[in-house]
Amino acid sequence: MTGFTIEGSSLKLLKPQEQGVVSRIDSSRGDFVAQKLRSMNITLGTRVTVEQRSPRFLLRVGADQVALSDPLQDAIYVRLSR
Repeated sequence: MTGFTIEGSSLKLLKPQEQGVVSRIDSSRGDFVAQKLRSMNITLGTRVTVEQRSPRFLLRVGADQVALSDPLQDAIYVRLSR
């Protein structure tokens, strides 16, 4: 039997200091969610780092730190960075 690796994940499952590249944004959550993410410079291909999970979910996007609500977290899927 061979081992396997998980290469993609919901953003919510990442731990602090884990990184990923946005690979999908769930469009079923509505235009508001997609627009809000774009306003935070979170688009397909964006490299992100989880900085903190609680009490607020904080994400590093480039030089910026942004706080994400549950609906925004739920909409983001990432390809894990090593």
